Amino acid sequence: MMKKVLFSVLVLLFVMSINVFAYANSFENDKKLVEITSSFNFADEKISTFNNEKTLTGSAPEGTVIEISISTRNFTGKFKEVDFYTMEVGKSEIFSQAVNLSVGENLITMQVIKGRQVIEEENVIVNKKKRSIKTQLETSIYVPGGTF
Repeated sequence: MMKKVLFSVLVLLFVMSINVFAYANSFENDKKLVEITSSFNFADEKISTFNNEKTLTGSAPEGTVIEISISTRNFTGKFKEVDFYTMEVGKSEIFSQAVNLSVGENLITMQVIKGRQVIEEENVIVNKKKRSIKTQLETSIYVPGGTF
């Protein structure tokens, strides 16, 4: 009997020591204004491609302004803007923009502007590889465990 009482008291103390957390924000505010529908993935920090360009497509409310900046890493290691695109989403609520890429690292920055305020900003580094690397990989024969 004494063991049951002691066990009950310990369980009660444990339950009372648990912290309670409250979330005071609406979950509706967590939804992004722009939805990217192309293979352009801003969730990744870096992506690689052999293509000369990538197309950024998505949907956003009418009147939203999308600004896309492309910067390349120069010989000092700093990014320098080389291209800039801006578009306003129309009644279809769909947008699309082909982005030219240079060999090496390309920093793609997308800003979403509603009114005159930047609502969202996303970044991704696209590492464009030389076409010769792709050709070499496609024409080479690799044998598992073999050394050449």
